[in-house]
Amino acid sequence: LWACWPTLATFADIWASNPQYSHGYLVPPFAAFLLWHRRALFAPDRRDRAWVGVVLLVVGCGLKLAGGHFAFAWPDRVSVLFLVAGAFGTLGGWPALRWAWPALAFLAFMVPMPGRAETLLAAPLQRFATVVSVNILQTLGFFAQADGTVIVLSEAELGIVDACSGLRMLLAFGAMSTAVAVVIDRPAWQKWAVVAGAVPVALACNVGRIVVTAIVME
Repeated sequence: LWACWPTLATFADIWASNPQYSHGYLVPPFAAFLLWHRRALFAPDRRDRAWVGVVLLVVGCGLKLAGGHFAFAWPDRVSVLFLVAGAFGTLGGWPALRWAWPALAFLAFMVPMPGRAETLLAAPLQRFATVVSVNILQTLGFFAQADGTVIVLSEAELGIVDACSGLRMLLAFGAMSTAVAVVIDRPAWQKWAVVAGAVPVALACNVGRIVVTAIVME
């Protein structure tokens, strides 16, 4: 906790200042709920606790040191996941990791993406939202043309900026659908279908928001 405190404080600052990651506040409490939900599987084995936890701790420390040495934030942020998993592995071995792995994996949703990854994802998402929204507006009988990532209306222009790319919705819906898939008692293929469905649902919601905004502007 002492070693990860600066990173955790950075997470809290990002969750508070960047709406794209405002769902991060809900991730640790839900991870704790998952541990309680799977409490029947809690059976740590102290005879098999050392090596798997040590390996995870070494990886986590290596990422943290690499992030500090190269002044690159993302390895330092990801190291928190390995250090937490290492603590479970050290205390309870493989049985503890089998019990806790859904909660540990879900913690990944609290880690902000690298800036370069956000940029690479935002550009095609902006273009997709622009083109699809223009086609829907034209189908509804409105004048609309796409100029890059700007929707030209008859009386105004609607810029599809980074905040309108849909990445925020994609992350939020991804976290929610994963949470639902972990909790529900369904076959594995249905759980994967719920998770995969987050992508079209998020894109459709974002396009719908843009189309309604354009109609209101007109």
